[in-house]
Amino acid sequence: MNGKLPRILFTYMVSRDMQSFTRADYEALVSRFNVRPWFYRGKAHGWPDRAAISLGVLTTDAAFAWFGYEHAQIAVGAARKLGRPSLVVMGGFEGSDEITPGGPPSGPQIERTRFLLRYATKVVAVSHHMRRELSAIATRSDIEVIHNGVDLNKFRYSANKENIVLSAGFVSRRNLVRKGQEMFVRAARLVPEAQFFLVGKPLDDAVEILRSIATSNVTITGWLPEHDLIQLMQRAKVYVQVSSHEAFGCAMAEAMACGCVPVVTRRGAIPEVVGDCGHYVEVDDLEGTAQGVKAALSDPQLGLRASQRIRDEFPLQKRRDSVIRVMEDLFRRVPPASNR
Repeated sequence: MNGKLPRILFTYMVSRDMQSFTRADYEALVSRFNVRPWFYRGKAHGWPDRAAISLGVLTTDAAFAWFGYEHAQIAVGAARKLGRPSLVVMGGFEGSDEITPGGPPSGPQIERTRFLLRYATKVVAVSHHMRRELSAIATRSDIEVIHNGVDLNKFRYSANKENIVLSAGFVSRRNLVRKGQEMFVRAARLVPEAQFFLVGKPLDDAVEILRSIATSNVTITGWLPEHDLIQLMQRAKVYVQVSSHEAFGCAMAEAMACGCVPVVTRRGAIPEVVGDCGHYVEVDDLEGTAQGVKAALSDPQLGLRASQRIRDEFPLQKRRDSVIRVMEDLFRRVPPASNR
């Protein structure tokens, strides 16, 4: 493209420092475009964010939103009014019917997702499962699947393993069941020969609930710097993700790259990532989870296979190249205002 670098407003939420997958896309875009980040704070019912995002769209050439939540609706709405292209990455619970299991997806978030599917110029799903969920909400034939990627220069395989069982994610009341964190802590009682580590920033009093039921072989670390988390993944034999829903499972994939054997459910996109390189258990099955962990502890060669699967299927460069490509395609369809 000729002229000035196209300008992108990059909106995100959940963590000001950006989660690893959000940061990966941001860094990919920065390598090719002029990118301005905006972290959605949600204070005062989101009105300060609404003003800032709308102004940001006005003064850039395109809007890019990670997750299809409030910030994305603001950005896409402003882009539509201003004639700017917009891209939304759907990678969470935007299409989940977990609130109304067995029935059609409904509720405020589903209406927001329906709006984004209708008006965003481009929609990217992080898994085929995510695309299927979105397709159940609104008909849109051009949803593109671009799997999340793992930085294999950081998350490297290690054969020097200990009897460590790991799980990672924000610790919250919602995640006690949704991410299987309570099941993870309870399962430790049935596997006394291993040390269980739950890593993640506490968001509410859920951490106290977990500590009240934890046995002596459970360590709840809180947030860890990435370097320390990687070292723990490289020491751990097993990674547990007994979620009721996953759009992809980045921490799980990162742990697999480090050689952890995954113990997982078949919910969401988990089988899409794990394939035949893990031990599957049922949701809310304490005995089954414990047995799955024991089987994984005695099956270290499966960790090598898991690592190779991530290297083959989900390298970060593949994701980076695809994200840059879709943004360049958008600018071909709608030339940047800064270059007109």
